Formats: sequence, C-alpha cells, structure tokens
Amino acid sequence: MSNVSRNAPMSNLPSSRLATHSAQTAILAIDQGTSSSRALLLSPAGQVLALAQQEISSQCPAPGWVEQDPEHIWRSVVHVCHQVMWHATRHQIQVQGVAITNQRETSLLWRRQDGVCVYPAIVWQDRRTEAYCQTLMQQWQQDPALALQMQQAIASTGLRLDPYFSATKLRWMLDHLETAAVPSPAAASDLCFGTVDSFLLWRLTGGKVHATDVTNASRTLLFDIHQLDWQPQLLAAFGIEKAMLPKVHANTHAFGEVDPALLALWHTEPDLSASEASKRDEASKRDEALITDKAPLISASPATSQTKLSRYWPLSMLAQHTPASPSERPQPLAIVAMAGDQQAAAIGQGCISAGLSKCTYGTGAFWLTNTGRRALTPPAGLLSTVAYQICPAAAAGGAPCASATPASVEAESSVITTYALEGAIFAAGVVLKWLRDQLGLLADVQQSAELARQQSELSGVYLVPAFSGLGAPWWQPQARATLVGMTLHTGPAQLVRAALESVVLQSRDLQQSIVAATAPANQAPTTTAPVSTAADLTLASLRIDGGMAQNDWFCQQLANQLALEVWVPSSVETTALGVALLAGISCGWYRDLTEATAAVAAQCWQGGARYQPDRSEAAQERIAALYHGWLAAVAATIQVAQHATAAKP
Repeated sequence: MSNVSRNAPMSNLPSSRLATHSAQTAILAIDQGTSSSRALLLSPAGQVLALAQQEISSQCPAPGWVEQDPEHIWRSVVHVCHQVMWHATRHQIQVQGVAITNQRETSLLWRRQDGVCVYPAIVWQDRRTEAYCQTLMQQWQQDPALALQMQQAIASTGLRLDPYFSATKLRWMLDHLETAAVPSPAAASDLCFGTVDSFLLWRLTGGKVHATDVTNASRTLLFDIHQLDWQPQLLAAFGIEKAMLPKVHANTHAFGEVDPALLALWHTEPDLSASEASKRDEASKRDEALITDKAPLISASPATSQTKLSRYWPLSMLAQHTPASPSERPQPLAIVAMAGDQQAAAIGQGCISAGLSKCTYGTGAFWLTNTGRRALTPPAGLLSTVAYQICPAAAAGGAPCASATPASVEAESSVITTYALEGAIFAAGVVLKWLRDQLGLLADVQQSAELARQQSELSGVYLVPAFSGLGAPWWQPQARATLVGMTLHTGPAQLVRAALESVVLQSRDLQQSIVAATAPANQAPTTTAPVSTAADLTLASLRIDGGMAQNDWFCQQLANQLALEVWVPSSVETTALGVALLAGISCGWYRDLTEATAAVAAQCWQGGARYQPDRSEAAQERIAALYHGWLAAVAATIQVAQHATAAKP
C-alpha cells in the first residue's frame, strides 16, 4: 500500500523575503561526481537555465582498487562548462559567480611547478589501504599512551581510521610515486595534495590558488573539526607535510578567479552539430592538439596501478588554439563557493536546522542529520562532520573570510559553523546495477519496483550487499556480500525485492544509530556555542534524493521501515542547488541560508511527494519481523568474514 501525497500547497512552504532578481542572472554550478561531471546555470529562484553532463569512467586495476584519470575529470569539467557558458553568452545571461561541489574523499596529487598529476585519482570507494590501517592500529596499540593519543587525535576529526578517507590514500600515493614523475629529491613543497574541489580550483585559476573548504577538509582524516585546522599529530602519524595541503576556507569565500584563457574559450561556440560519439572523438582530437611535444606524459608503474594518466592540458596552450576572441573581453569570473556533494545536497534539501535530515541514494547512500552549532561525539558506526560554514561578509560587500580557523572566526563574529552526523552506506543504487549488468535480472533499473510488487512480503530472502565491505554503522571492511534464505522457489522477483529491501534496511541501521547519538545523554557541547535542546534533534521526517528516490515502491517501504514521513523534492538537482545557494550568499543574492532556501522552496518542493508510513498493527508486525531477519543476516555475514580472515595464512 502506498501512502503518498503530491503537490504540497504553497502554504506549507517557507515564504521568500527576497527582492525580485533579473531572470538573466545565474550562478555556474560545477557538480563533479563519481560517474559524471555536470555544469548548471541556476537562477536566484533555483531554476535550471542550462545543463550539460559528461560521463567519466573508473578503473579497477586490482580487487578493491578504484581509480580515475585526473585529466579526464578535468577535461570533462571544462567541456560541460564550455557548453553552458556559451548558452549564457547567447542568451545574455549574466553569470555572477562559480560554485564547485564534488565527490568527496577522492584524492589527487600533482606537481606544484606545472600542475601535472603524478598518480591516478584514488576514488573514495577504494579499499587498497585496509592492511595499512590495520598495521597502524596494531602499532599504536603496543603503546597504551600512544594509543590513547591517537584515539583522541582521530576523534577530533569526527571520523575513524578507515581506507574510505583521504589520509591513507595520500600516504599510498607518496609511497608509490613513479620516480620519473617527480623531480628527485622531492620536497613537500614540490607537491600539492587535494580532493577534487581543490584540484579543480587549482586548474580553474591557472595554478594560482591551492585551497579547499571546511566540508571537504573534514573528510580527509587530517582535519580537526573543532579547532578547524589541520591536526598535527595525524600529519606526523601519516608522514604528511603540511606544506602540501591546501589552505582551508569557509564554504562562502572568494577563492579566486577563473583563468582568462579558460574564460575566453568558454565564450566561443562549442561544436554541437555532431552526434554524441562524434563529439567525444572530436573533443579527444582537440585535446591532443592542445598539447605540445614537450608536455609530460605520466603513467603509473604497472606494479602499482594499470590506470594510465592522460597528457596534461596546460591552460597556456589555449591561447594558441582558441578561435578569435569575442568583441568584448570576458569579465572576470570569481569562484565564490565550494562544498562536498553530500553537504551541498543537504543544503539543497533545506536541512539547515538542527534535527533535519537527508539521505542521498546514489551509488551508495549518505545520511546527514544537522546537529546545529556543535559536533556531537558520534557513537560507534557514525561520523561527525562539518555541514557548512557561512561567512556572509562577502554578501555585504566586505572582506571575504580568509580562513576557517578559530582565529578568523573570532575576528568575524558573524561566521557560523554548523555540524552534522553522517552515516555512509557503500552499496545502494549499485546493487540494482549489479542485478542488471552482472545477473541480467533487470533490463532497466526502473523495472525493480514492478518486480518487487510481484513478491509477497517476508519471503525470508536477504541480500547483504557488502560488495566493498559494510559501511555505517557496522564498519566491517573485510565483509563480502551474502545472499541468504534462498530455496528452489527463489526467483528474480525475490532477488530484486531483497536488493531494494537491503537499502531500506541499511537505512534503518543508520536511523537507529542517529537516534542513539542524539539522545540527551550524548548532547554535551564541544564548544562554547549555544546548545540545542533534545527536542531540536527529533527526527520527524527524512528528505531523500538520488536515483532511487524516483522509485515509489522503495520510497514507501523506506517510510514504513523508518516510521518517518519521507519527502522527495520535485527538483533532482539538489546538490548543484545547494552549492549555488552558498554562492548566492557570497554574491549578495541572499543574506543567509534561511533566506536562500525560502527563495527556492517553490522550485524545489512544489510538485514533490511525501510518503506517510503505514502505522497499522499488521504492518508493524511485518516491519519488525523483516528487520529482525535482516540483523540475523548481517550477523551471519560478519561471522563468515571473520572466519575467512582468521583462515588466511
């Protein structure tokens, strides 16, 4: 049974106090994700004026390894920005700023002297450093005093020692550099580390700015989210020099200006006449034409990686290959906001008050609950992270925030840092892709709802999708996927339903941990900021987005299992919208996030859906039985993994 309502009346939406903006004003939002790069022009009311997307691929050169070519990331971003910026030129849309949101934790390393990447980008899903993490933990535990110090240091990041985060990925790259790629001897000042946002910022500004924002920094396992600075003990433990790390700023900040050569390219007409395949071929040829014979070609050693790095596309080459400049020189264009994709999505969903929660169901699933101006100590299985830091000085025409550190916060009393609890599910939409691509049970993932309805409840079949280990709240990296409870009568419908239910049930795991973390006993403040009451963190609803949010069967089951109202926005661009709202504050469109989210409420929520949980007694019995069986299946999966680990020589 589906309990869904649509077309929420406008009286339920926050009202806007904004002055009317011209329809020809926009923010260029760059949304660089794991599977694609996207560029959007967004108006002050949240309307998408233009959109371009280009897929990017990942390579898996060894079990548990996931890599991407940094140059493919870069070229895809330049390509999609070129398309939407040309649209702006043709339609006289004034682009007032650039905002960047990105896949988090994915790590890159490049030479400061010329911007050439020295190793493939190691993607957030990569698990190659599991053994390294285990070795570090064993070393620390040999000295109780050291173990306590490192426990406290890691706790200051809100994270845990795990391959998921950037620190161990960076250590791996430093240990496996190709000698031909880096001048010898290589000082820390010769190399720049960054997550995708920092890498794009460096490239977009022509190598002038090496910086990041607090949300991306808080996902590295190197950043103290309370002191808002790099953590010295962890830098020492991982052998990382601070000189190679980016400077950290608030999310709303004047990060730098787009390089004039790139702006000139974006104001020329892209070739849109050919087919998609032809366009890719032509783009590849054009890219190669931009490279001189002296441009370095870096390839990783076969012993460490099979991902080949493409040739670097230097901006200095653009002037030689860009068509004649337009009659008017492009105006300078500033990069005025950056945020990690999950934090940006939370802002786009309007989760700007303590207790409001969102979950994005993409390749994986990421649940964030706003905890206000305090970082809660997360229970085992959850993470504490920076949700956003707002510096509204730029909006008032004043000096932008210079840094995210406490000193700058004290200097600018209006700076506000907001925190969140986060839970990460490693396998969500990828489970349906597995059913489609590997098992052939689905011609299209949209069929999953229809097949799930064909199967009666409580079949006893459970899929525990630990393809890359189990994420929150279990954190069992050694676990592998299991399928339990099958009989000779088990068929495609049962498997598809079990796959969808696995995402629902993992979400309930997260919910249970969130509820435990926000209980009054766990609400001690970590700063002198005002403390919210327990009632502020009551979970009354969950706002969701991502591909699976379009599956009505999944949404209803999620509402039933969580006993929460599930909100699905009408807009699917919540990630880009969130970072555009931050940019709007920097540009003076809005005074704060309250005003910003009110301005786009109609665009985001009108026509959306709200799923009500089935609270009947019969439904509650089925829901409890399903979850009880799930916990047993997870326990069995973990036990199998532990036996397998113990059996290894």
